[in-house]
Amino acid sequence: MHVPALVRHAATAALLAASARSLAAQGTIRGVVNDSLLSAAPLSGAMVILQGAPNTAVTDRFGRFVMRDVPAGRYAIGFFHPVLDSLEATAPLGRVEVRDGETSVITLGMPSANTLSLALCGRESEQATSVVFGVVRDAERGEPLGGALVRTYWYQMALIAGVTRETQRVESDTADADGRYVICGVPNDISLTLASSIEEQVTGDLTLALDHLPIGRRDLIVSRSDTAARRPPPVASDDTVPRRRPPGSARLRLLVTTTQGRPVEGATVGVRETSANSTTDVAGRARLAGIPAGSQTLIVRKPGSEPVTRIVALRPGIDNELTVEIGRTITMLPTVAVTGQRRSQLESDITRRRMLGYGKFFNANQLEGATRGLAFWAMIPGVTLGMDGMDVLPLLRNSLGNPCQPNVWVDGALQNSVVAWELRTYLIGARWMEIYPSSANRPPEFTSSGDCGALVIWTG
Repeated sequence: MHVPALVRHAATAALLAASARSLAAQGTIRGVVNDSLLSAAPLSGAMVILQGAPNTAVTDRFGRFVMRDVPAGRYAIGFFHPVLDSLEATAPLGRVEVRDGETSVITLGMPSANTLSLALCGRESEQATSVVFGVVRDAERGEPLGGALVRTYWYQMALIAGVTRETQRVESDTADADGRYVICGVPNDISLTLASSIEEQVTGDLTLALDHLPIGRRDLIVSRSDTAARRPPPVASDDTVPRRRPPGSARLRLLVTTTQGRPVEGATVGVRETSANSTTDVAGRARLAGIPAGSQTLIVRKPGSEPVTRIVALRPGIDNELTVEIGRTITMLPTVAVTGQRRSQLESDITRRRMLGYGKFFNANQLEGATRGLAFWAMIPGVTLGMDGMDVLPLLRNSLGNPCQPNVWVDGALQNSVVAWELRTYLIGARWMEIYPSSANRPPEFTSSGDCGALVIWTG
């Protein structure tokens, strides 16, 4: 059909006018997406979408996003992110109104702790508690391990027969056919120990710090083939040397850097409950071998910097590779004398325990020799020496008077199965150490189920 030129020109003019009006009726959306559940930080890499409009944006490393040329109107706005997939959750939608030529500002975030607690535990979250969940798989093929037992435990003070003692609390769950587990109501203001087992195969005792977050996902792997990952036999009361797992089949190549990406030389790296430890070279690299396969706790320490503790998944028979950013540098300020300053609670507690006359006490200056090993420990009455790999491990006494591996407390928390190299790193820069040579003379606050004397270290 032939359209007259005049009509065609009129139609074109109308379209151009409508287009101009449409372009004018546009605005901008600026916003930020926060992860208040898992990291308490901005969420980078989130895909932000509008319902009813084609506009999308991706958040930068500060969680910020910008949508331009958005048609004026009212919209529901949401986002997608792999973190949501890991939580098996959907982000709550926000509402935003876009006005002609204006910028709208909005903040988006993760679903609430109560929402997730109701979905995972069937009850609302409680103050100072977290929900820990994840998937347990085998270390060899990555297949879900239905029936795996996952336990988390911690220690708390309790009044027993009029005496304050440290007691152990345990919460556990059995993984379903898909390997999923959920443990509800664990404290999030102290360090916990997490472990998984199936039959006689176990992970290491994993250090879990939730840092006041209301929810935490920890996926775990258990090796079915590595004999070093078998459950160790119980420690007998007459054992006089520390018991360690035999060398395992996993290896780890590690690169330690600063937050700016520069290599860190001289950092001590090692895996808890094993003798696998090393020191990084000038390129920030270290290699560990003979590690039990499965989930283990890696420790990275450098004098003058905050230590890093991380749960790592180590597969058997291969070189696992990992890069770790070491914590920020701790600035050591010169000592300043302040007249009339009130003593700290720690100093008051130490003074009180010294008056009891049971322990031996060492300040920061005296502890400088402790990191060098043999000479320091040999001068302390009640301490005998045992070898643990290439390091010296001080042995104390149990109720039978036999040498035993000491109970080690760090900043008020009982540590499990501390090895000699790890003890050495705890003492780097420590403020105080208390030694109670036998189980009979431990103060009530350092009484535990372990029948041995106690080493109490204060680093803060």
